[in-house]
Amino acid sequence: MKNRKGLLITVLSVIVVVAAVCIFSLFYVRSEAYISRYVVSHEAALTDYAKELLDDGVSASGTYNGWDVDSFKENNVVQFTVSYTGIVPASTATGFYYSPDDRLLGYQGVDLGVNTNGESYEGGSPYGNYHEVVKITDHWYWVKCEF
Repeated sequence: MKNRKGLLITVLSVIVVVAAVCIFSLFYVRSEAYISRYVVSHEAALTDYAKELLDDGVSASGTYNGWDVDSFKENNVVQFTVSYTGIVPASTATGFYYSPDDRLLGYQGVDLGVNTNGESYEGGSPYGNYHEVVKITDHWYWVKCEF
């Protein structure tokens, strides 16, 4: 009886630890800190990939590291979507983008229609969505959009 109780406690403890690690991982991968570190440490390869998409002459899509990637020619930007949760009108998309013009834009290259300091922006867009944008390094920005 005592052994069963100990085994049950051990199994439950393992389940709790595994669940905690999974939940932490899901939130951490979407975080500004994780994405910023990833972009900085893989900047050359990411830039080559983004330039390739932009050089195709038409808007293009693909995947990179398991993330959806879309180029938006009208704003000259390549968007990497790291996570997308919920259903509109209660959705959140998080990712990063490449802008060869080094422009601070919203999710999917949306022109936010406001003057920014060039380093970060937090607020609404002309379409009513909420955006957070932070410059990671030259030409690269972290972005989060709630719609």
